[in-house]
Amino acid sequence: SGPYKSKSSNDMPTTYVQTKTHCGGRCGMCSPSKYIETLDSFEEMCRSGHYITRKKKKKYVIYSMGLVQRATHLVRNPFNNLVSRYHLELNRNSKDREWVSKHPNSPEGFRAHCKEMDTIYARKEEQSRLLSNDIRTLFKGVPCHAEVFKYVQWHNLALATTKRLHLPTHVLHYESYETDFNATLQKLLEFLDLEQVGEAPTFIKGKDCLHYYTINQRRAAMKLIQRVATPETWELLKHYNVE
Repeated sequence: SGPYKSKSSNDMPTTYVQTKTHCGGRCGMCSPSKYIETLDSFEEMCRSGHYITRKKKKKYVIYSMGLVQRATHLVRNPFNNLVSRYHLELNRNSKDREWVSKHPNSPEGFRAHCKEMDTIYARKEEQSRLLSNDIRTLFKGVPCHAEVFKYVQWHNLALATTKRLHLPTHVLHYESYETDFNATLQKLLEFLDLEQVGEAPTFIKGKDCLHYYTINQRRAAMKLIQRVATPETWELLKHYNVE
């Protein structure tokens, strides 16, 4: 959570302060009972966080929803997003030499990780009352299929949360920073009622990881995405579809 006031004497902003939250339903190696969220549990996670006390200790809190006045909803290519989450696992396990040897930072390492995840939780997915038979069928042929489900669920619940709370929402596709950085920045500043101060830092484009998947895997993943997505979410994601 954050940002924070470094000094109590600092003036509060007169408009809005952009903060960041990952909300819920994003655990890594976990079963359906852990990653499937309700709207209420997801919304509570959106306002959960921590701050550092004066004694330099971390304190966990749940903030009031009344503090939130509007929302920026960021959307990233699902395939690049999944590989990015694999990179997080690489960082978490960087000191585990055995794990790293089996999961190199490469398409092969990603596929090994997906195969491991899909295998470990196959039985719990089959037994879960939270997953319908048709969704389990669509899991087949999709590497890290639970990660795909979590990705779509996140956008479903994020849209539902901002709608339920009647929050003005600015939807922003990550790729827009690459295609038209200046216009994308200005639209965001206008939404936040902020003026630009100084030059924006150079935008560093993220890696394109589509080659981590075969074309058939991408097609299968998009079928799963369309099935899990609400109509509103599908409108945000359908341009990633594979023809």
